[in-house]
Amino acid sequence: MKNYMMELKTKYDMLFDTFRVIDTEEKLAFMIDEQGKVVSFPCHQLCRFRTVGDKCFCDEVANSMEKKTRLEFSEGGSFVIMGYPEKRQEKKYIVELTSKIDGSSLIQRKHSDDLSAILAGMNKMTITDDLTELYNRRFITQRLPRDLSVSKKKNEKVAVVMADIDDFKTVNDNYGHDVGDQVIKEFAELLKTSVRGDDDWVARYGGEEFLIVLRGISYDQITKVILRVKNRIEGHVFSLIPENVRLTCSFGIVICDGYNGHYENMIKEADSCLLEAKYSGKNRAIFKHYLENS
Repeated sequence: MKNYMMELKTKYDMLFDTFRVIDTEEKLAFMIDEQGKVVSFPCHQLCRFRTVGDKCFCDEVANSMEKKTRLEFSEGGSFVIMGYPEKRQEKKYIVELTSKIDGSSLIQRKHSDDLSAILAGMNKMTITDDLTELYNRRFITQRLPRDLSVSKKKNEKVAVVMADIDDFKTVNDNYGHDVGDQVIKEFAELLKTSVRGDDDWVARYGGEEFLIVLRGISYDQITKVILRVKNRIEGHVFSLIPENVRLTCSFGIVICDGYNGHYENMIKEADSCLLEAKYSGKNRAIFKHYLENS
């Protein structure tokens, strides 16, 4: 359990205020204390803010085997709790991730009026990048593992793409960070409107770097999507920089069939391909076919 908890700490420490793991069979909750030790306690202690008659949140997540979100209210504030199921060595656990929400009095006042709308809004807030309104890194940690798992079961290809604006530093240096932010917003919109429907999605990975995931797609379709994005960026006139200044983008693409490993390996491989594209001249795409099944 300690190795598992430390693995989760590395993954989520910078993204959430707290995290805990629930053993659904033993009805125990595990956390890491301030001394870095794993401590456990009866999981019913987590439900102290539930009203009588409410179902156990962990049981709901475990029974549905789907990610769920709830709100908790206390004198110390309001909290959004996201729970998702995970199996390790044939044992079922629930991972709960907690973020504190500002403006708790406002939320509590509206709580009885429209809880579903609040939950939807809070969930969107936690997985959306403020500047671009694309998905953020927190969403990537939730969605990419699921997409890889589903694609393995369906025996379909997945393309994990890292896209980066070439020479973006010169935009900030020459025109200022406000202009740079506008460029990123327009760039994000170009990416979002260039991919296919519901199976594809785009997230801001950080700075001027973006992650694109294409699921259930052939080699020819992957090439067409990347070429479409590349051409749209080259031809776009960004609103706050001179018309004669055109930007380009580099891509690192990993295509996987039936991959069953950790999602972060896919991102690292795509990032490695992106660096190769940068070093070999920029404004190009480097592809890699990832075949590992462990």
